[in-house]
This record gives sequence, structure tokens and C-alpha cells, in this order.
Amino acid sequence: MSHRRNTLEDSETSSKLLEDADASMEKLTIKGRIKPAKPMIKEPVIPVRKTAGLFPKYFSRIKKVVDYTYNADEEWKPFRTVPCKKSKKKRGYLDGKTKMNNRLYVETPQHRILTVLEHDKGYNKIVEGRPIRGEFSIRDYIQNIRDSLTTKILIDYRRNDVDALRKKLNEESKIIQKVSEDLKVYSKVFDRILSEDHSSSSSLINESNEKQRNYDKLREECANWKKKFNSMKAALYHSEVKWDRTNACRRFLSYISPLHWKKTHDDRMSVLDSMEEEILLYTEEQNDYKSERVLDESIEHMQKVCLDLEPPRLYFNEPEELINLFKYMEYQNMNYLLHVEEVGAPLEKIHINMENAALSFDQKIFSIKHSINELTEIIEWEENSAQNFRKMINSVIHNEFKKLIKSKEVLDLYVFVEDVYESIGSSEVIDRNILTMMESIERQYRKEKLSLDKVPCEMAKLLESKYNIESKKLIESASLAQKQHLEFEMALKSLRKAYQAPFKKRQTRELKGRSKVAVCRKLKLMPARHLTAQESDYLEYFTDFCEYTDDPFEYVENSMVEINDITNETI
Repeated sequence: MSHRRNTLEDSETSSKLLEDADASMEKLTIKGRIKPAKPMIKEPVIPVRKTAGLFPKYFSRIKKVVDYTYNADEEWKPFRTVPCKKSKKKRGYLDGKTKMNNRLYVETPQHRILTVLEHDKGYNKIVEGRPIRGEFSIRDYIQNIRDSLTTKILIDYRRNDVDALRKKLNEESKIIQKVSEDLKVYSKVFDRILSEDHSSSSSLINESNEKQRNYDKLREECANWKKKFNSMKAALYHSEVKWDRTNACRRFLSYISPLHWKKTHDDRMSVLDSMEEEILLYTEEQNDYKSERVLDESIEHMQKVCLDLEPPRLYFNEPEELINLFKYMEYQNMNYLLHVEEVGAPLEKIHINMENAALSFDQKIFSIKHSINELTEIIEWEENSAQNFRKMINSVIHNEFKKLIKSKEVLDLYVFVEDVYESIGSSEVIDRNILTMMESIERQYRKEKLSLDKVPCEMAKLLESKYNIESKKLIESASLAQKQHLEFEMALKSLRKAYQAPFKKRQTRELKGRSKVAVCRKLKLMPARHLTAQESDYLEYFTDFCEYTDDPFEYVENSMVEINDITNETI
């Protein structure tokens, strides 16, 4: 018993302590805004199943009704039976309403069915086949009067429209009559113009016939002179061909002659140092003679050649010397033929190897075709990419490249190139294009370089040293001039400062610059121009011109512009 009392007392004291702790915690939460500690272990939450979406309400006139009678005793109910441990505290909405599922399915009729309580609409109006007179309504009477008045107003509007149309028709008939009269006048004027035109054209035809006769006579004379000219031209060309052949033979003989004789006797070859230069000179002369000339050029060339003509200097005076030279050339050719015969056996081997190579090439061709098919696909892809690149390039050309062309560096380069071109003093008349100028500068540079190669090395070194000394002197003089210019500017600045009036501080406010009053100039009135007789006739006969409302000059200009447009379209 004592033990039970002790346990009861302990339980009472522990419950009191717990109540005191809860009260103190509530005070702390209210005063100090301290939230109570949440329990570490949570109770399991059972998710409630929503039965409304799964089991809808079954009524007789809704879309979700089934096509059969629902028996609640045999089939499952539309709610879940929860065990006792997990039962809900509150009752659900669909848990107790089981009677709704016991309703019968009723089909909706296609047509509306009249019941016993409903009555016919025309029952009060007709009795035994006789209509009952309705009550007098002021609203209907007023509406009828309004309708009659509106019809009368509409009739008046229609009459006014008819009168206006009649007036318009009379005016148009008068205009048509006037136009027909003007048409008669125009036809008479047109007939007169046609007769004048016919007479002038007949006179022109007669004149043209006379001129045609004169032209035929002149044409016959021209044909005769042309025959004579062609015969003379043929003779001249024949003589020129003979001259060219003789010159070719002379050049051939001079080319075959030895080099030591050429240097002493031939003036052209005295400047040349090597055989390559001689070959170049010969090819240039051949090209000059092969080039086609105009008749005037050939005559001038023959005159120039014949003026300073001298007897030719030849090394070979007798034909036997040439025969010996040709024999020596034949011996050389025989040696070449013997060498070719020796090379015959290896050539046959080469032919056999070529046949084997052809077979291998056929095999390779098959593989190449396969690779070509693959390459076509790659090319198509490349073409597509090329189109994209073209678009990109066009955008680059019109944006970045355009800026580069118009940049300061390019313009400075053009100025420098033009300065160099003018300093060279070229006599060629060309368009001032940077590429053509640079090409001419490059040609001049090559000529100077060739001439410099002919100069001895000692002279070239002397010239180079002199040029370096002169360039150093120029640079020193330029730097000296720059220093003198700066000193002159500083002295001038100090002189201006010395001769200026002493600075005075302004006591008053600085004046602000105001704009001047604009002077309104009077417009110059041009004197009025009178119409010519041709313009007045054109306005009167061919346009709808009114002298009281239209401006004649604007009307003439506009009409002439329209005529020009029509003629351009027809052309």
C-alpha cells in the first residue's frame, strides 16, 4: 500500500511539473516569440482517396449515365471501407449516399411529349372555327401610322432622285450633241491635213527618186575606183611579201653566221654579250614581221626602210659554204638517228611496261570512279557551303571590304604610287588606276635593273655610295628645316605676344552673340508667257481645257508628259 501511495504521489508530482513546464513554454512563446520544438518522429499520414472522380453521381439526365440499371446489393459500392485503425474522423460526402446508385436508367425522348396538364396555344383564339376578335392595342396602331409615314417619305425621296436623273440626262444629251458637232469640225480639219500631207509626201517621193538616180551613178563610179584600189593593194601586198621573204633570208644568214663576225660587222649584235640575247632579238624581229599591218602602216614602214637602206653585209657569199654547213648539220642528224636506234630495245621494254601499267590503270580507274561518286557527294556539300560563303563574302564586301577600300591607308598608298608614277615621268597615257600605275612602275624598275646589270660592279658601288650620301644629306636638311620651322614659329609667337596689348580684366558682363534679323526677300515674279497658235489649237481640239478654271501651261505640260509615256509604251 505504501508503495502504491508513493507511486501515486510521484505521478501527481510529475503531472504538476509537466503542467508548470507547459505554462512556462506558452508564456515564453507569447513574450519571447519562441516556437515550440517539433517532435522528431512524425505520425504516418494516410492519403485520402478521392472517390468523386472515380465514382461520379449517377442521375437520369447527365452525360455520364450508364446504359443499364445499377444494383447496389450485387455490385461493389463506390467508396472504400477503411480499417478501424486508419478510420477517418469525419464522414466523407459520398460515404453515406448509397441510394443515388439504386436509381433506374431512363432514356431521353427524341421529341418533346405533351402532358395532360399542358394546353394548346391557339385555344383562346379560336372557338368552334370562329376567330375571336382581339383587343385594340394603341402600340400596333402607332406602329402602323409610323410605317405609312416612312413609306410616304421614301416615295418622295425616290421622286427627287428621278427628277435629278432626268436633269442629268438632258445635260448629257446636250453635251453629246455638242461633241457630235465638234466631231464634224474635227473630221473636216483632218481631211484638209490629209490632203496637205499627201501633196507634201508626193513631192518628197519625187525628190527621193532623183537622189536615188544620183546615188546609183556615184555607186558605179565608186565600184570602178574600188577595183583599181584593190588591184594596187594586191600588188603592194605581193611586193611586201617578197620583201619579207628576202629579209627573212637575210636574217637567217646573219643568224647562221659566226658570233665574232656578227659583233664586228652587224651593228645590232655589237651590244649583245650572249647567245640567249641574240635568240631573244631574233624572235622579237620575227614577231614584228609576222604581225598583220594596216595598209597605211605597211606603206609608212616601207618608206622608212627604203630611206636608210644600205647593201647587206653577208658572211656567206657563195652557196658552197652553205652546202658545207648543211652537210655538217646532216652529220649531226645521223648521229642523233644512231643514238635513237640504240635506244630502241629499252623502248620496247617501256611499251611492255606501259601495257602492264594500262591494266593496273583500269583497276585503279574502277577505284577512282568509286571515289568520284563519294567526291560528288562531298562536292554537293561544298557547293551548298559555297553558296553560304558567297552570301557571307557579299556581306563582307559590302561592309568590311568597302571600309578597307575607303580607309586612310589605302588612299595614302594611292597618293604615294601616283607620286612615284609622276616622278618617273612615264609617257604612257593610262587611266589613273593604282594597278596600272604599279605595273608601269614595275616595268620601269625592270628596265633600270637590266641597265644596272650591264654597268660594272665598281661603278654600281660608287653610285650606291653617292646615293646614300645624298639621301643622308636630304634627311639632315629636312630635320634642320623642321627645327628652323619650329624655332621660327616660337619666335613669331613670342613676337605676337610682345606686341599685343596688356590684358585687362572685364568689369562688365560678357555680351552674348545674338542672331541677326532675317531679311525677307521678295519673290521675283516672272513675266507671263503667251500661248503659241499650235498650243492653243491643241488645247482647243484635243483636250478638255477650260480657259476660266484651268492653267494653260500646266495643262500643256501634263498632256505632253502623258503623250510621251504612251509613245514609250507603244515602242
